[in-house]
Amino acid sequence: MSAPLSFSELQRLERLVEWNENSARSCSDLADGLEAHARHEANQGRASDAEGTKEAERRNRVRAKAHADTARFLTRLLPHHDSEATTFRDHLKPKDRAQIRAPP
Repeated sequence: MSAPLSFSELQRLERLVEWNENSARSCSDLADGLEAHARHEANQGRASDAEGTKEAERRNRVRAKAHADTARFLTRLLPHHDSEATTFRDHLKPKDRAQIRAPP
């Protein structure tokens, strides 16, 4: 088994995951815009322009999927600390309810 990642390596990995997620979102948004533009061009009767736009849309969807897949796979490299999260800590016990008395 390989050695655990150092703090700086973890930071770089997290930044890489974030960058790929942002790139996937950006490419997907661009593809959505290109799809709307292709519909507009087709409605205007410019079929040849619409074909080029549809190809650009398709390529951006492929690029978005590749970035999303990369982010998902890189996330699997991050360490998981689920065993510590489920450990009950003694100092978090609920306190007894205060007894309220009537004034003398």
